[in-house]
Amino acid sequence: LSTSGAMANENSLKIAFHARQPASRVLCIDNCFAGRSLALAALTDRPAYRQGLPKALDVDYLPMYHPANPQETTQSAHATLRKLLERHPGQYACLWLELVAGEGGYYPGTHDYFAGLCKICREHGILIIFDEVQTFSRLSSPFAFQHFELDEYADIVTLGKITQV
Repeated sequence: LSTSGAMANENSLKIAFHARQPASRVLCIDNCFAGRSLALAALTDRPAYRQGLPKALDVDYLPMYHPANPQETTQSAHATLRKLLERHPGQYACLWLELVAGEGGYYPGTHDYFAGLCKICREHGILIIFDEVQTFSRLSSPFAFQHFELDEYADIVTLGKITQV
């Protein structure tokens, strides 16, 4: 818990990199938004947010779940993850997840979609970070990872809100 989402997310990356060194890569989902700091702009799947900035992190993106093709998009994301893990063995520190993507709309995944990704990452010693900056207290449970019944996969959970004093 920190005073801002960016600070919470930055600290989650530091924790993941320290815990999984020398791993230096991050996995994210298409269309994610992490924040506007240098490192978080690297995670955010918006090229305009990175324009003019030096490369801060190596980030690879997985296809997001799409309700029009649930089985196909889930299988595609899992296959893409396996391919990336073969391409960069031992190099991923974490899978950084927004369970409901909020940039440009609200796009939720499903339990099966996320659990499959988390299970594969667990098998490879990759930490799971749930970004709850936008989702905290906005679903059926206080945390989105609880709403999606992903409690067993939560290694790091971020929560940041500006506190007025």
